[in-house]
Amino acid sequence: MSTPSPLAARRSPLASGDGDLLLVAELLAFVPPFGRPAPPPAAGPAGGGGMIMRMKHIIRAVDAEDWPKIKQLRLDALLDPAAPIAFHDSYEKAAAQPDEFWQERAAGAAEGVAARQFVAEAADGRWLGTVSVLVEHAGTATFFGDVPEQAQTHVVGVFVRSEARGSGVAQGLFEAALDWSWSLAEPRVERVRLFVHEANGRAGAMYRKTGFEPTGHHLPAPGDGTAREIELAVRRG
Repeated sequence: MSTPSPLAARRSPLASGDGDLLLVAELLAFVPPFGRPAPPPAAGPAGGGGMIMRMKHIIRAVDAEDWPKIKQLRLDALLDPAAPIAFHDSYEKAAAQPDEFWQERAAGAAEGVAARQFVAEAADGRWLGTVSVLVEHAGTATFFGDVPEQAQTHVVGVFVRSEARGSGVAQGLFEAALDWSWSLAEPRVERVRLFVHEANGRAGAMYRKTGFEPTGHHLPAPGDGTAREIELAVRRG
């Protein structure tokens, strides 16, 4: 789990963790940039610069100046009861990182070349959840050590605050992640994958409801030689 990713000149800082929490599917409406209303069927993907809106929150891509919020949400996620099986990271390790680490992480996510991060933002500006997406090129070793046969993206760092679960936040985040993945021209992504700890049954079941299916591939869970991380994926339709 420590093989560096060659996707960019430096490894994307977003690859420092992976997480899976309970997701609840719920229909969302799309609003283009600057809040101009438009009918949902005519809207483009959130990855193209728009915002997905439902009720009291929006789904948007992060900006480089968001790094303090990126840091705080990550620390909050690592205090969640599910964190030990949801993330390949610890609160102590993340809290010890200097500001430069979080600034670099935010810049890479905002650039949207090797990675992209989306957040759910409440009307008062509070962040309710997040998901990150890593680009993995065909024939090139990934951060996780495998070599994909086709270009793909990898969903990591999924987190939704407990009070926002069941409100459509998670579904909106996944819609944005998938829309961005399918919108990439170079590389053209053929599938989107994620890993879920085999003990995280509720998350695994919900991923299946959103279209992800087990591929038969699995990896040893970090720090536990007896547990597995199960790969699930959804292919381009």
